Amino acid sequence: MNDAIKEFAGVVKEALVTPVQEAFVYRARNPFFGTLIISWLCYNWNKVAFFFLSDMEVIKRIHYIREKIPDNSIFFGESIPHTHSIFFPIFWASLLSLTFPFFTYASILIHKKIFSSIESVNVQREKIVLHYSES
Repeated sequence: MNDAIKEFAGVVKEALVTPVQEAFVYRARNPFFGTLIISWLCYNWNKVAFFFLSDMEVIKRIHYIREKIPDNSIFFGESIPHTHSIFFPIFWASLLSLTFPFFTYASILIHKKIFSSIESVNVQREKIVLHYSES
């Protein structure tokens, strides 16, 4: 009987837990979601700090965050809700994820330029040393 329960638990784990766990690991390694989390934290740092550092009860903290800390932005006199919690973080995560390869390519070009100039200085120094050693 005990073996049957263990076998059933193994089947359930393979069917339910493993796919969810693999999906979570895939999402965690995806640069877009990491950037989304970082940008969300940048826009909502005051809410996160208040939630974790306040001495209030949890329900009161949540109520205070919902009521007192705004989640919207005002553009041209219009209040746009959820800009700090959804729209701005998604915008920045998308922008940074799309431009990251260009920044990487630019840093590679800068790196190559620096090393080529160092190499040219070393070659000139060797020529000077060879010239004086021959004289």
